[in-house]
Amino acid sequence: MELPAKPPWRRAGLTRCLARRPVCIKEITAKGEIRKCARLLRKSFQTVRRQFNLNRKNCPGFAAFSGRDRLEELKENGARFFGAFWGRKMAGLITVEKAGDGHYYLEKLAVLPAYRHNGLGKALVEHALAYCTAERGKRVSIGLINENTVLKNWYKQLGFVEKEVKAYDHLPFTVCYMEIALHKER
Repeated sequence: MELPAKPPWRRAGLTRCLARRPVCIKEITAKGEIRKCARLLRKSFQTVRRQFNLNRKNCPGFAAFSGRDRLEELKENGARFFGAFWGRKMAGLITVEKAGDGHYYLEKLAVLPAYRHNGLGKALVEHALAYCTAERGKRVSIGLINENTVLKNWYKQLGFVEKEVKAYDHLPFTVCYMEIALHKER
């Protein structure tokens, strides 16, 4: 099913009205939902794939090429999946992985293009940070395409701090690692 150019709530001029819309963020626990997550990731990351000219040959592990098997493996290894539902439609996703010693990773933040710029991404990140805080997390890290300055600046607005930029021989871009502290160290 193809998404409309503008979802109904956008055509009506309703933007950034999460409180008035039936938006719900919930954990994805059913194995059958993983297929929907993979489809959402592929659709959501197509814009980034095109912008940075990524393909299966130069970046086979990129989220736009995520399959159900890879996501099921992440889930089996303890990753938590949280979906943003606009009514009954899953419009966004984020995964949280525990690295150990109070350190967590946010991965696979994705919002379908037709639902962007309405606070879903921010709501997903805030939900994931609240989850990590409740689990006694001390810090949360992310990795993103360093050349994606719009996204990097968006994470900075959420409180993330740039920690390191690394180049990898197998990637056609550099990776920016960012972090946010959840609890002040004593």
